[in-house]
Parts: sequence; structure tokens; C-alpha cells
Amino acid sequence: MSDPWATKGCEVCRAAWRTGTLVPEIAVSIGRHTSLHFCETCQTLWEQHERYVDTIDRSDAKKIYPSFLDVIKK
Repeated sequence: MSDPWATKGCEVCRAAWRTGTLVPEIAVSIGRHTSLHFCETCQTLWEQHERYVDTIDRSDAKKIYPSFLDVIKK
């Protein structure tokens, strides 16, 4: 079962998703129809799908978006 929304990221990035302002995009996977986003406040990686958004860990993000490390250094 997925973690509750309130435990993901920080209030800054959760508020961005709730209001539609989005967290900055750093990579795209055309084949998966997803994009990778990075919260500069809490350093959380988010994966935006066609109908939802969820956090993604760095090891999974590196496999799907191999160039994302060029954008962030942590």
C-alpha cells in the first residue's frame, strides 16, 4: 500500500501539486508518458504520470531518467 500523501515531500511541494503550479521538471520519459520533477526545498523527486503524481526514489529515477543527475547534484 502506498504511503499517505501527507508523508510525501514537504508542504511546499505538496501545495504546488495541489494548486497546479507544479514542482520544477528536470527530465521526461516519452515512452512512459511521465516526467520527473525535483523539489528544491526538500530534495524530493516526484514522477508525474498522465493521471497522478507520486514520489520516486533516486535509484528508480536513475534507471528511468539516466540524465537527471546532470540537473541535480545530490
